[in-house]
Amino acid sequence: MKTLALLGTTLGLSFTAGLNLYATVLMTGLAVRMGWVQLPPGLEGLSALAHPVVLGVAGLLYVVEFLADKIPAVDHAWDAIHTFIRPLGAVLITWTAVSGTNMSQALEIPLLLLAGGVSLSTHAGKAGTRLASAGTGAHAVGGGIGLSLLEDVAAFSIAPLALAYPEVTLVVVVVGLALLAVVAPLGWRLLRSRLAAFVYLLQHKVVDRQLPGLDTSHLPESVTLAFAENGVLPGEEGLILPAYVSSLPGIPRWAPGFLAVVPGGAVFACRGWFRTRAARVSWADGRPVLVSRLTGYVLHTRTPKGRATFTFFPLTAPMGRALERAVAREGEGRSRIVQGPEDLSRAVLE
Repeated sequence: MKTLALLGTTLGLSFTAGLNLYATVLMTGLAVRMGWVQLPPGLEGLSALAHPVVLGVAGLLYVVEFLADKIPAVDHAWDAIHTFIRPLGAVLITWTAVSGTNMSQALEIPLLLLAGGVSLSTHAGKAGTRLASAGTGAHAVGGGIGLSLLEDVAAFSIAPLALAYPEVTLVVVVVGLALLAVVAPLGWRLLRSRLAAFVYLLQHKVVDRQLPGLDTSHLPESVTLAFAENGVLPGEEGLILPAYVSSLPGIPRWAPGFLAVVPGGAVFACRGWFRTRAARVSWADGRPVLVSRLTGYVLHTRTPKGRATFTFFPLTAPMGRALERAVAREGEGRSRIVQGPEDLSRAVLE
């Protein structure tokens, strides 16, 4: 069997196994058993996936995953459990596939490692995408269900494609891994920020039972220092809340951090890989527009270099009311609190 064809088939199945292992086994087995595709020469070992017992177990587990993957929070727990199961499953599928190729161990072992690596990368990208969706509030409006259905479609489509057109599948795998490599770090970054936001909100809701004000005692030290350098000091008037940037000149898109609403404007600070970033916006450059949405609040304003948009992590009710008062007060009568996209469009144009 040609090298590219072998890589296309094995890595294609490994890629889909990272998305949904049971759908991959089920679809591959059905395609072989029903004669939808012909196994490439040398990969006759994959006929083991067409055994009725294998199909029955894969079908049952797919139904369980189909249901678990559609429930917020449960899908993250399911992904965590399958961090080892999916790559191991990809290795077993690949080992089964090459068992009839008379491949030397010197080549077989690297191929098995590559298959496991591709599956693990796909799994990390899948989990990161889910975390990014949850972090931006999309799960609340069905984003997680949509992503799950898309992953199912991809697994059921790419698995037979890997058998029929392995070279094409290899291109799809490379492109897919490149796209997931962009999304995965964002998801893990949002997960870290959500944990920090949860601790911050828990501290002020349960432990201190008060609004945060400009209290920086529960913030990372580097963020506290960045706030101090920009004039945000404890004990003064203002409000600090966890948020992430949708757009802000000088700050990476979707960077999570904390926003301090202070007299005359706001200061955003966040930790990066190598340094902590901070940026100030002034209400003199553009009045603040606070949008109340189902998933939380979004603050829009302008800077000399472009538009600034901050999305707040889910807040407690008192914090939400305090944010509305702070924006209205600090906007000096020029601020707006709107309830939907139509009101937002009018507010931005005014």
